[in-house]
Amino acid sequence: LRRTTVGGVEKFVLIFSKANFLVRRAGIVGQSGTWSLIDYPSPNSASFAYARECSDLTSQGFRDVQ
Repeated sequence: LRRTTVGGVEKFVLIFSKANFLVRRAGIVGQSGTWSLIDYPSPNSASFAYARECSDLTSQGFRDVQ
């Protein structure tokens, strides 16, 4: 997901779930960004967290880039 801020800075978020984990990388386009890994009790919990995070990000102005 990607968005451009008011100052013209482009930010990105790469997010996916794998098994019980939610993996997220966020930062400014052209820079390495910051990784985070969250371990959930089950794959269903991780999938729900992924959907919630995507919804939150799109409400903040991030859009899917293809």
